[in-house]
Amino acid sequence: MNLDKLKEWFNRYIQAVIAPFKKWFEKEVKEPRVEEPYFQYINKLWPARGGKDYDVRTFIFPCDLIMQRALLTHDLKSEEGNDHTAFKCMRWVQNNIRYIGDKQAEKTSEYWKYPVDTYYSRQGDCEDNAILLASLLINAGISEDRIRVCCGIAHYNSGGEFGHAYVIYKREKDDEWVQLDTNTIHKTNRVEQRKLFCNDKLYDEPWFAFNSKYCTSGEGYK
Repeated sequence: MNLDKLKEWFNRYIQAVIAPFKKWFEKEVKEPRVEEPYFQYINKLWPARGGKDYDVRTFIFPCDLIMQRALLTHDLKSEEGNDHTAFKCMRWVQNNIRYIGDKQAEKTSEYWKYPVDTYYSRQGDCEDNAILLASLLINAGISEDRIRVCCGIAHYNSGGEFGHAYVIYKREKDDEWVQLDTNTIHKTNRVEQRKLFCNDKLYDEPWFAFNSKYCTSGEGYK
């Protein structure tokens, strides 16, 4: 074998070896995570415990053995698709987590729990329920890009408003955002039947919305 043929053979060998890695690299470059252009991505600290600031994203557990065990124990994943899984998880939180305010439970005006704490104690307030629900949904395999915990103003049916935290979910049916509020209204409506969040007058534009990966301002959801 002469030198030219040896070089040609060696080049073909090298290309064959690196081909799988080249395809993977090119895919990563060409297909980055899609950020929806109408959302403003922000860094958000919140006085979540005793007046001390926390990065809100750290309260959601995206890959957690306790959350995964809870999904199996309570049969919360559905073969009918993610919309039905979201409904089952929401109904479980509604039926099993007792609402209790921070002042009564923690003797402070604001105390966000981690999802495992809410799961074990079986009690919490609105943000505790929302954080637990979001963590269950993500551990069930639903993309985080379809899940947000929102903080903002909600309204009672009878009038009046209050500070609130709740989950919104981009359902598979039509890729539209709907609320999965565990604490107040529309408790039994299936995900497919829910009013679009952008049209739901019981919720103002959120102050901010987050999952474990990123936080956005409330602009673009209403």
